[in-house]
Amino acid sequence: MRASAIAAAAMAVVTAAGCGGGSGGKTTTTAPTPVRVDRNGDRHFRMGDNPTGIVAAGGRIVAASVDGTVTRVDPATDRVVGGPITVGDETADIAAGEDAAWLLAKRDDPDTPKIDWFIVRVDPATGATRVVARVLGYDPNELAVERGTIWVTEASRHAVERFDARTGRALGAPIHTGPEPWGLAIGGRSAWVGDSKKGTLTRVDARSGRVDGRVAGFPNRVLGFVEEVFEIAVDKGSTWVLREGSLVRVSRSAGVGRTHLPGVENTGDLGIAVGALLVATESRPARVYRVNPRTGKLLGTHPRPIQFKNAVNGVAYLDGSVWVATNDGDPGTPDEIIRTTR
Repeated sequence: MRASAIAAAAMAVVTAAGCGGGSGGKTTTTAPTPVRVDRNGDRHFRMGDNPTGIVAAGGRIVAASVDGTVTRVDPATDRVVGGPITVGDETADIAAGEDAAWLLAKRDDPDTPKIDWFIVRVDPATGATRVVARVLGYDPNELAVERGTIWVTEASRHAVERFDARTGRALGAPIHTGPEPWGLAIGGRSAWVGDSKKGTLTRVDARSGRVDGRVAGFPNRVLGFVEEVFEIAVDKGSTWVLREGSLVRVSRSAGVGRTHLPGVENTGDLGIAVGALLVATESRPARVYRVNPRTGKLLGTHPRPIQFKNAVNGVAYLDGSVWVATNDGDPGTPDEIIRTTR
């Protein structure tokens, strides 16, 4: 979850039901809301307040919100599927993998000062939810799922935790990659973990969990009261890092092809489309850039960014469309998923 999401979460009054055992959440049945089409031809779908991410999973778009709800959209019908699914009091991140969407969801126990974070699996087709595991610390940031393993960056333990996606069993000891792990992507046999305090990028062997290299030299700044975060993506053997308004392609030993993108401020999102990287900003108006994954340069066929009125807190690609989760900045009001083919 990025800095803007954390700030809004602190202000919002959360009323969502906690995630219980068994199903891990509940679905609210509501009448389907007709899609709104704007003058650009973009389609707008309502979602919960303050998005924490959006993914394409199982042929559906799945978006999560700080208010603890999940929204699903069927691209074939351009309709929201069912009502919002409550997975907890809050969510921190969402990832796609294993034909499902996976979330970090928080449940506050009013009888104790303890805050528990859980990993919740959501079936994109049915909306069924299942609590898979409890995170071992109290400050998780991001998760990724690859080949039956769930990875979670956990700041309070200064480590990365791994879990079996089927059983929820913890796999090995926590992996210490730096004092403030934030930023996570997995590709092939490597997991890449950013550290927002040290400004480093650590490569971890995905099979053994052994630290297998570290790249330094990423600037470190403090954005408000939260350390600035990494955004990391892996595509076709290249590891990309979005930080300080620059997109950097990283080898095992050094950064290559640093590209500055105009209008990208200190935070943003990275996504992967067919033949392109998607780089989104959280400024208002927001922009989504399409970048050549071989060169790091803007695609010649799309040299201008796609602009949106509100901040973008997540970007995904499905069925030939770019999908974004937008934030209007008003705590307590629903935000939007937008589908565009511009």
